[in-house]
Amino acid sequence: MLQAMAAMMRLTEGTRDRVLALAQELGTRSAEEAIVRLLDEHWDRQAIAAVEQWAQEDPDGWQEYVDEAARDDLASAPPVDGWAG
Repeated sequence: MLQAMAAMMRLTEGTRDRVLALAQELGTRSAEEAIVRLLDEHWDRQAIAAVEQWAQEDPDGWQEYVDEAARDDLASAPPVDGWAG
């Protein structure tokens, strides 16, 4: 069984209270879950911004990527409807 190692962080009481209030608002069970969720959402926003920047800076390269993804998506589709019998 894996166990997470505990670490401590120094926070002001005000920051701690804000994190705990956020955890409650998000419906998480702990401050750690709230922080992980915020970190994940931050990563998502950065990834989306990077893709948007790529699409703006290299529209031809972006279109090539979109076209290739569409071809791959069609290629991976099942050739026959499994429910058709």
